[in-house]
Amino acid sequence: MTAAPPGPAADCAALVNRVLKNARHLARWARREDLEAYRVYDRDIPEFPYAVDRYGAWLCVQLFEGKRPLAEQEVVAHLDALGAALEVERARVALKVRRRQRGAAQYEKLTADGPSFTVRERGHLFEVNLLRYLDTGLFLDHRETRALVASEARERRVLNLFAYTGSFTVYVAKAGAAASVTVDMSHTYQAWTARNLALNGLTDDARHRLVTADVNTWLEEQAWRRERFDLIVLDDLSYVRKDQAETSVLFELISARYERRSIMITANQPFSGWDSIFLDKAMTVAAIDRLVHHATILEMNVESYRRRSALASATSLRDSAPDPATSPSDIETMPATSLRDNAS
Repeated sequence: MTAAPPGPAADCAALVNRVLKNARHLARWARREDLEAYRVYDRDIPEFPYAVDRYGAWLCVQLFEGKRPLAEQEVVAHLDALGAALEVERARVALKVRRRQRGAAQYEKLTADGPSFTVRERGHLFEVNLLRYLDTGLFLDHRETRALVASEARERRVLNLFAYTGSFTVYVAKAGAAASVTVDMSHTYQAWTARNLALNGLTDDARHRLVTADVNTWLEEQAWRRERFDLIVLDDLSYVRKDQAETSVLFELISARYERRSIMITANQPFSGWDSIFLDKAMTVAAIDRLVHHATILEMNVESYRRRSALASATSLRDSAPDPATSPSDIETMPATSLRDNAS
């Protein structure tokens, strides 16, 4: 943000009017859907380049800086106006800045600490934190994907890879999965997953097991073959570029599931960009061929900031760091492609 004198954007009336109009409509929808976390504004007006997400009694405001950065006093005025209009305490309006630089420098962290709290999503409870990390703990864009996975999970054994805070695990466990295994390399995220499970009364550690390990190493050890999972969730296939060894492990997983059991994959790239994932063109074609033969494909043509951040970083903030939850990672995302293999 700059210290330039306030410009036309400092007049908040248009922003407030649009946000209030959206909020009145969405509040009714959210009550029907039993949602406490949802987006109320998404850069509707070019002069106000924000995404505003409601998380219960909090607001998460993302600022996407363009060619003309907003002056600091403009942003402060906008945040004050948003809090007042939506009746949210100013201290509970969290700001995240998406700058035009590359890599981790494109994000600004608001504070090193902040309280965690709980939000409700269709009968499920999740812990979120808008201040401590740049990701909140719950990706709102995956709401329908979580429901889709849950609809397939009853009395099935489910494997959740790159699990983050375990929202997919919570959904499948509440849907009556016979068992689940949740794999992520972060001790912090796995502890977060355990808290999410406990919030929902899911305390059977033997039935819903958490494994803290590098996913690729865990797959190489063939543990997934021994347990014969009915459904595997892999979120997200393409948020980092894979080396040949990792690619081979993922390809083996896809091939092993082909026409045998189900796999659900999210990817932030269309198939035309999967050469950057598998590196070997023949392997790329073979992987896509196996996935689309028996698949439901959900395509959402929405810009992915998660992928942009991951590719811009010199190393993946999640795969390379000893514990990635101790440093900022990425902003909420919308997957470009979601796949589910229907073979079972």
